[in-house]
Amino acid sequence: MAKRKILILAANPKNSSLRRLDREVRDIEAGMKRSKLREEFEIVTQLALRTGDIQRALLDEEPAIVHFAGQGAGANGLIFEDNNGKAKLVSTQALARLFKLFKNKVECVVLNACYSEEQAEALREHIGHVVGVEDEITNRQAIQFATGFYDALGAGRSYEDASEMGRIAVDISAPAISKTQRNLRTAMAISVGIAVTTVISRFSGVLMPSELAAYDLFMNLSRRFTGTTSSSITLVTISDKERDSWGKPEVSDFKVWKILDAINKVNPKLIGLDIFRDIPQKDIQREEEFRQKGKVYDENEDYNKLIDYLKDKNNNIVSTCESSSGTDVGSPPPFEIQGPETIIGFSDIVKDGFRDSVRRQILWMDVDAADCSINNSLSYRIALNYLESEYDIKEERDDIDSDITLGETAFPLILPGTGGYTRNPDKSDESDIDFTGGDQILVNYSVKGFETVSAEEIWKSIEDESELTTETQKKIRDKIVLFGYTEKNVDNDDRHQTPIGEIWGVQLQAHMINNILAPIEDDQPIIKAFEPEGDSLLIIFWCCLGGNLIWIFKSRQFIIIIGLTVTGLLFISYLLAFTIGGLWLPLVPSIGGWLLSIISLIVVDTYRVQKEE
Repeated sequence: MAKRKILILAANPKNSSLRRLDREVRDIEAGMKRSKLREEFEIVTQLALRTGDIQRALLDEEPAIVHFAGQGAGANGLIFEDNNGKAKLVSTQALARLFKLFKNKVECVVLNACYSEEQAEALREHIGHVVGVEDEITNRQAIQFATGFYDALGAGRSYEDASEMGRIAVDISAPAISKTQRNLRTAMAISVGIAVTTVISRFSGVLMPSELAAYDLFMNLSRRFTGTTSSSITLVTISDKERDSWGKPEVSDFKVWKILDAINKVNPKLIGLDIFRDIPQKDIQREEEFRQKGKVYDENEDYNKLIDYLKDKNNNIVSTCESSSGTDVGSPPPFEIQGPETIIGFSDIVKDGFRDSVRRQILWMDVDAADCSINNSLSYRIALNYLESEYDIKEERDDIDSDITLGETAFPLILPGTGGYTRNPDKSDESDIDFTGGDQILVNYSVKGFETVSAEEIWKSIEDESELTTETQKKIRDKIVLFGYTEKNVDNDDRHQTPIGEIWGVQLQAHMINNILAPIEDDQPIIKAFEPEGDSLLIIFWCCLGGNLIWIFKSRQFIIIIGLTVTGLLFISYLLAFTIGGLWLPLVPSIGGWLLSIISLIVVDTYRVQKEE
């Protein structure tokens, strides 16, 4: 009687996951040699199977049983080798057409390869018995199945019984818990461990610089997409050009007074004077004019006129001062206008240690300093005066530490743990959390720019005794006007680093005023963050999702694609939350935990598979 041939086809390309095919073939041969029907079977082996080899092997050997040992790719087909020994897919349709030609010869096909059930299903239309694998299998499992299958076949059992014996051999050697349960436990353990580590790292301050960098990036992108020029605030600026032409680095009291008066005649809503005026500043040009006329110029007379003008409530002018801090000397308010508070506000700002940048705005501060004992900041005072005048809106708060409410709009204060502020943001070398700089909110630098008028233009109209141009009057009328420097003055370089770049102090004050008014007038989002517990849950969610992704998608290439795609979607969703809702979410720890979970579990899974094999 002719022997029934078993044709073993093995493919193990260089650029794919390596399988112990030599051991699988050796165990099959050893098992058949021990079987009682060993004389009825002949084993023919074809290793390093190339795509063209399978046709020749079927034609030459005319086997009854075809055993494929290698790797599957699901719907894409089975993996063979090309002429260079690299992986090459053979489609399901091509395999089905090939075996259709041998349906009268081939009795059984064993596809002992991962994800080969789809090919098995296609071959069953032509071959009586076909074995495929739905899921991933290890080398050990493949060898156990093959051993059980051919032991049963050599003992005279049917193909159905042999298939069941192969599955039983795998199950008997399986661990007490299922592979799915073991994978899930491993994934959850590692994911939770990474999540806890990420949360601890975040609240220890390790991630704060990167989170503030992400905040700056979001602010710039949001501003690029939605930013507009402010329609309610105009800047009157003093640059080097004005100071050079006026002959003095510090603008004189006389010019400040006259320019303020010229602005007021156009009927602005309010004027904010972002110029320190604690001591008289003489006017060199007037001094020369007095000298030529044989008169004595008294700079105190100009100063007193300016002070009287600033003290007049009807002029709607808010002046400024600065408190002493550490080694920094403060600047008192203009003489004799320490009160009332409605016409004065401090210009103190807080800077983060990271990039020395201004991301926060002080609204109220408990100040007991001789130089500037004012509780409200300049920007907040101007906003309060404007809102009370225009909408009869006044500040409301339950207690000193509660959020500030203006009308129906609540401004959440920055507290320890807000967003990325997980340690003292004022000094990058300290690890304690300290928010002693008064009531602070985050600044939304959403405005791309402000209408600007040159102080030189206004002064020229004063000298010429002419009216301001129609365009200039339009910029000032019914607007909040801020008057300040846009160049370095004699006492102070009033430039400040912000998330949107370096800007001048008067521009910074304008952004801070807009930060209060825009949410009320234009529905601009207020920058806020979840409570620390909410941020922590979000971080844990992404870490666990990244870990479980490994067990949902088996293909490493697909995991990388999904990982990068979800990372991009996560970034976009967080950016939209920031842009549309002003919600500052933990981008860096979320993405970091997500990717770290994926990478860690890929490493662990690779090690586990190698150990099993």
